[in-house]
Amino acid sequence: MTRIRPLAVALLAGLWIWQPLQPALAEEAVLAYAESLTLRDRIMVDDDVVRLGDLFQESLSDGDVAVAQAPKAGQTLTLDARFLQQVARAYRLTWKPAKYQKVTIGRMSQRITAPMVRDAIAVAVQERMGSSTDLDIALDGGDLELDLPTDVENSVSVSAINFDPHSNRFAAILVAPADGPPVIQRNVFGTVYEMAQIPVPKRLISAGDVIAADDLEWQPVHLTRLSGNSLTDAEQLVGRMAKRPLKAGQILRQSDVAMSPVIRKNDLIRLVVKTGQMTLSVQGKALQDAALGQTVRVVNTNSNRQLTGTVIDAGTVAIGFDVASIN
Repeated sequence: MTRIRPLAVALLAGLWIWQPLQPALAEEAVLAYAESLTLRDRIMVDDDVVRLGDLFQESLSDGDVAVAQAPKAGQTLTLDARFLQQVARAYRLTWKPAKYQKVTIGRMSQRITAPMVRDAIAVAVQERMGSSTDLDIALDGGDLELDLPTDVENSVSVSAINFDPHSNRFAAILVAPADGPPVIQRNVFGTVYEMAQIPVPKRLISAGDVIAADDLEWQPVHLTRLSGNSLTDAEQLVGRMAKRPLKAGQILRQSDVAMSPVIRKNDLIRLVVKTGQMTLSVQGKALQDAALGQTVRVVNTNSNRQLTGTVIDAGTVAIGFDVASIN
């Protein structure tokens, strides 16, 4: 069982206030320590109190006696020379600190990380919205992390939340651990952003390059960053040609890409002409690059007459009729 003797130390307004040593304590003290005790420079404790044995490298018979309240989990406190001197006198230690000697006490902890906090809030908002939409949580003042003692569950939850779907603002109460008596309770405020997964380049794509599936990766973005002409489906990109250099991670729009040409300028092609119930074909030459379904200028190589048609496939242009009617 832990022994906490009446060291006559009280914690008042965050300060340790010392009273004269009790005579009974002096009578019980034993001068059994070597004259050269070694004070530790930095001490880590995993308890609510700092014990006499925590302060020195040597083993002490009264080592389990509590001499100070430990800091909160993840925090530190400093014991100065005056405090250390009074401890030494109280326990009749043949040791005294140097004039400015001090020791820093740290408390072991386990970390509630920023992603854990955001996830807890996202779950609470999703429950309030009645939706499983992917959300991004932005806390006022930036990310928040919490330190818990090591003897409780490392978890966090939201005990209460107010959410305004019009402004996407929220006010919530965080508690940690998630179950049982809370060790930490914190009011937090912030904004919720709905997210979407969209395809973006994973490398620089040069102008004129045809985009392949391997050139893309999926990236989460705020819906507020997307516009009506944003490309959100890989099928809208694969096989298209970059009209300008496309940076890695860039949100792509319809104006950034074009259909990849299946006919190149000066290619010899087949011109399909429909007259009445007859369909004729003659040789022609493309006067410009064109993609499938695009309009292209061509020339009939027999008559040298310039015409305009629609690209049917890599080697065929329909002249003067609905492409669908060719079949």
